[in-house]
Amino acid sequence: MLKKIYFWTAFVAVMFIAIYFVVRISMMALGMGPVRLAHSVSIITGTGLLGATEIAKVARIYPGTKMRDVDSARILSDIESVPAVRGASVRKLPGGRIMIKTEQRRVMATWTDGQVFYPISRDGHRIGAAGEYAVPGLLVFQGTLPTDIEYIVNTVGRYPFINSITHRLEWIESRRWNIHTTRGITIKLPELYMPTALRRLMAMHNQNQILDRQITILDLRDAERSLVELAR
Repeated sequence: MLKKIYFWTAFVAVMFIAIYFVVRISMMALGMGPVRLAHSVSIITGTGLLGATEIAKVARIYPGTKMRDVDSARILSDIESVPAVRGASVRKLPGGRIMIKTEQRRVMATWTDGQVFYPISRDGHRIGAAGEYAVPGLLVFQGTLPTDIEYIVNTVGRYPFINSITHRLEWIESRRWNIHTTRGITIKLPELYMPTALRRLMAMHNQNQILDRQITILDLRDAERSLVELAR
């Protein structure tokens, strides 16, 4: 009789323990209970305009969020919708950890509409909020933008003197560039062979300091001759 009592007592205890673990595992699988809270959110921003705080605001995910409410697809979509972000990844890790990585577009130059300034990427995308001033040390573009901003920046950058006196670049009729200098000179470049025209410009300046003179227009569109309009 005593053995039967021990047997049934042990049997009931085992059943209670089994039920407890089944319920516990089921709750965890369904995202229920404190064990399924996000304990930490790691954000690797990469180099760019946005910091971890800005990425977290876009993702709308913080420590303490229920894991069942963490929608990786939604977070990824929201982050990648930000113009400054080139790509991103979202991972749920063991222990209630979430890792977000972003690759940001590099600020290559500044674009202006004549009133405010926007940082732009190498392919001409506006990737940040408008500001009252241009990004220091970067070229300023105005008008319609092509997609080869990086090429233009690198081409002008090969000539430090020209780069230093460039006030803004203007894309004319989507065909060619005008360089407006800080000295009040408009340099009209040809549609083709921009690097050749800039080499020619530097040769002219080294020979007779033409960019130091009182002129308003220097027309280099004709490869055979240069036209100059004097200041009045």
